Amino acid sequence: MQRNSTALGNAWIVESVQYVKNSDEEMKAISSFDPKKEAIVDQEYKKFIDTTRLGASTYCIYQNGELSSRSFGLFL
Repeated sequence: MQRNSTALGNAWIVESVQYVKNSDEEMKAISSFDPKKEAIVDQEYKKFIDTTRLGASTYCIYQNGELSSRSFGLFL
């Protein structure tokens, strides 16, 4: 078995949202975005997404003797 180190999981958290007007714009947008950090959403669904919380949550990780904190945004 070979692991894909760039694959995203079943759900992940993004820092920003890019709204597009239609499916043509969606197809153009996917060629130049980082899915680990950004979501592409049709404007039709804008009312369902609370972007005021992007980057607002923080959690701490203790791993290998080091403590770090990370902020995250929209959960996909």
